[in-house]
Amino acid sequence: MEVFKRYQEAPQGASYAVALGNFDGIHLGHRSLIQKAIALSSQSEVLLPAIFTFSPHPAAFFSPENAPLLLTSQRQKLELLESLGVRRTIVQQFDEKFAQLSAEDFASEVLPAVGATHVIAGDDFHFGKGRTGNIDTLRRWGEKLGYEVHQIPSIECSDGKRISSSRIRTLLANGDVGGAKKLLARAHSATGVVVRGKQRGRDIGFPTANIETSNLLPCNGIYAVQLDYGGRIYQGAASLGFNPTFDDVDKQSLEVYIFEFAEDIYDQTVTVRFEHFLRHEKKFDSVEQLINQIKNDELQARELLSKTKETP
Repeated sequence: MEVFKRYQEAPQGASYAVALGNFDGIHLGHRSLIQKAIALSSQSEVLLPAIFTFSPHPAAFFSPENAPLLLTSQRQKLELLESLGVRRTIVQQFDEKFAQLSAEDFASEVLPAVGATHVIAGDDFHFGKGRTGNIDTLRRWGEKLGYEVHQIPSIECSDGKRISSSRIRTLLANGDVGGAKKLLARAHSATGVVVRGKQRGRDIGFPTANIETSNLLPCNGIYAVQLDYGGRIYQGAASLGFNPTFDDVDKQSLEVYIFEFAEDIYDQTVTVRFEHFLRHEKKFDSVEQLINQIKNDELQARELLSKTKETP
């Protein structure tokens, strides 16, 4: 997949079905746009599917102190887009100059410059300075310049609410990783480096991989997880939080007890996929009580994961 940081860098000459949006999380709503771009390209030998997105997220540009953590890093986003069949992605640098671009200039100059002959956008997509542009703006300029606009309706859940990145963040904040998985079409994940911790897990018979990550995490608690290390998938149970049974912990940690695993993976990069929420973290009166609970957590995690398919 070709990736460009600015639309001016993208070579011209080919025709593209371009899906527009932030695509944070690549959830089911985003996938409907991507699938439309791919479907259109499959009907033509000269049309290729492409994505036009932004970095940083516009919310982070205008109000960095209030911007939420993203569901996916840029690397994760690009990997997911490529796996879905996207051939070109423009990750437009959202800086002061681009933020001042009018909706009319985006529709009349930027889209033709990237070879867009088909433009796909959600019914709630707004763009341009002051967010004044919408699907009608695209249609108006598309009629003038010769690109066709495809409006994709929002996908709603059974409760009638629209699938959105914000809603998925709320589910994760409540520990509902199963609900988030349904909207993402994959388990929410966090990628990080295995570092040395206090090795308490090893001391009590449950050695864990202590993972440092900057990704968005669900609420503190115990989870059944799958861990991707070097392209191999392992099952395990993760503890996310402050280990309240021990009183000297002042930093949130993500520790994974990997089943049937004895390799030294310090300093290695791994990805944790949160499959099932088991319970909230709890302070136990003794280490013996904690050990008994961990054994129960392991049994429950193994049972749940035995019925769980691997997710990309």
